[in-house]
This record gives sequence, structure tokens and C-alpha cells, in this order.
Amino acid sequence: MQSVSEALASILQQAKPLAELQTINIESALGKTLAEDMTSPIDLPPFANSAMDGFALRYEDLQGEPPFQLAISQTIAAGYSAPPHKAGTAARLFTGAMIPKGANTVVIQEDTEVLDGFVIIKESPTKGQHIRKQGEELNQGSVLLPKGQPLTPAAIALLASAGIEQVRVHKPLTIAILTSGDELVLPGNPLSPGQIYNSNRFLIGELLKQWQCIPLFFDNINDDLNSLVNALKAASEYDMIISTGGVSVGAADLLKQAVCEVGELQQWKVAMKPGKPLAFGRIQTTPYFGLPGNPVSAFVTAYLFVKPFIHSMRGESLAQQRRPAKALFNETSNERQQYLRVQIDDQGQAHKFQHQGSGVLSSLNWANALAEIPPHTKVSHGDEINVIELEQ
Repeated sequence: MQSVSEALASILQQAKPLAELQTINIESALGKTLAEDMTSPIDLPPFANSAMDGFALRYEDLQGEPPFQLAISQTIAAGYSAPPHKAGTAARLFTGAMIPKGANTVVIQEDTEVLDGFVIIKESPTKGQHIRKQGEELNQGSVLLPKGQPLTPAAIALLASAGIEQVRVHKPLTIAILTSGDELVLPGNPLSPGQIYNSNRFLIGELLKQWQCIPLFFDNINDDLNSLVNALKAASEYDMIISTGGVSVGAADLLKQAVCEVGELQQWKVAMKPGKPLAFGRIQTTPYFGLPGNPVSAFVTAYLFVKPFIHSMRGESLAQQRRPAKALFNETSNERQQYLRVQIDDQGQAHKFQHQGSGVLSSLNWANALAEIPPHTKVSHGDEINVIELEQ
């Protein structure tokens, strides 16, 4: 069996970036990733403006010691053009209002008093204070957001501030999900003896949505070779195929045989716990992941292998972010790298879920991180470990 790092490197070598892009409005861009650099068509800010309510003036018109008295020559509201400034006067203005040409300082309202058309300035200002200069954030033509930038709410707001309405992104990957097994029943239907509800369909499907992909479900596939072969052929028209279950060594696990009939397996079994029976290959030219059937195993392998593969297909790089935490448990790993469901508290301490079985789906709902324990490692209470934080 390959190690996790060896298997991941081998699998990522098979990821061929898809070149197809699309243009979308920024209202629909949340969670997607830029496919090209975005440059600013304007200076940010586009004009010098006031950071506070107050009075714009020429610093040179304040001579001697405060208080100073200047006539109020105009009032400037945000959103309006400002006439040139008249020397020896003050212009009343509000936050965001344009600084009139010739003025170079703003005195905040709290440091003034208005009396009969004059403003009394009680404190000596600093030249240039409270003015947001044109282009001080970014100059026209500068890179606003680089290619590969995730489009977060803040990133989208930055695009809007530059007047950008549309962006180029990679088209969402369409990924077929096959969940085979005569024992599986969709929620909403009664269970017969020996049957269970199909949670993996929703687990993998919702992860793919979170990763900005479009899941396409192949449900109710009979547990026979012909049905599985036909389903794999139909699924191969999409960008990727993911199955759960059916790739271990059980006598009824026909999926591996079906994959080999219409494609090839390049990877089978990884030295990890949970998730050892991970398969990777191709159905015709379509990448195929065979995830374990136990839900925790399916989740962990999807997080560690499928997610970075998706990013690579979009021309992006993704390194799973690990950070240190203090273990509040004892654990000893065997020859396989172990991934424990843990909860990291505000002090950076890792609490282990009591039941670490690969079928305990409630552990995933409870955990906010995976503790990564290398092979043949003894972890004692208080030791520093590495954890992978999970998206919430």
C-alpha cells in the first residue's frame, strides 16, 4: 500500500485542467475561483474624498495658534462634484464627499464650532489629515484580484468597488455519483429488514456543492455486474465519477470488476485509517474515484483526495492546511496513517470523539478537524499534533 502522500501525489499527476471558462455576474460568483487576473479599470478611491464629517481647508491658511476662524464658502455632500476651493475659507463636507481642488486638510466636526457663517477651529490639525487620496488603495491598471483568488464576500465587494460587474471563472465540474448496493434506500421510503438509508449520496453530494461542483446522482443501481457496467458507461460523459462502496475485497463487491471491464484502476488501497479501500482510475477518459462505503471513510478520502483533485482540474493548487494543536487524548497508530475526528477548542486543544468507528456519522457532525497521526506513532495527553481544519 502507498502512503497518503505518495498516493495523493500519484493521483494529482492524473488531473488534467479543464480549459472551459464562463463569464458570470458577480452576484453569482460567491465561492467560485477567478480564472484570470482582474485589473482595476479605475483608481481606488477614484477621487480624493473626506474620511470624516468636517471642514476642508488649506493648511497654509491657519496661521499662529488656535483657535482659528474661517468663513464657510460652500457645503459639499457625498455624490456631488466639488467646485474649486476658495483660499482663506473652509468648505463644509461630509464623509465620502469630494475634496475640492486646492484644499489639502480636513478638520473633523468635533474639533469645530459653527457661528454666523464662520467655522471656529479649536485645535491645530495635521496637514493632509482625514483625506483619502485618489488611488491610495490601488491605481488604475493594477491587479485587483489575481487568478486563482477565491471569490469571498470581501473579494466580490472589492470587484464591485471598481465597477466590475462580471468575472471569468471555470465552469463547474459535473460529477456523477454512484451509490450501489441492494441494502440502500433513499430517505422518505420505508426500510425493509436488512436495509439502511443512503447517507453517502447526500454526504458526497453536499461536499461537491460546497466545492462548487454539480453532482449528478445515479441511484438505485442493482447489485449486478451488467447494471454497474452500464451505469459507469453512462456516467463517463461527465467530468468525473465518484462511487461509494463496492471496492473492497468482499465477494459481493462487484464494482471493482465493473470498473476494470470499462476502464482501469491505477490506485487501490492506501495506508490510512479510515479509508484504506480507496480506488482511483479512469472510465474511458473520465477520472474515477472509488470511495469506501463507510461514511466516515468516504468523507475522509473525499476531503484528502477528491477535493485537491477538483482544484487541480480547475487549474488551482490546494495544500491541505495543517496547524498544531494540543492533544487531550492518548492514541497509538499502527502501520497506517490515522485520521481522528476531533474538536478544537478556543485554546487550541484537540478533544477526540469517543467512538472513532468508520460508520459513526455523528462524529463528523461533531468534529471541526481531523487529527493526523503518522504511522507507528504514540500520542500522549499534552503532545503537539497536526490537525486539518474542516469546512463548516
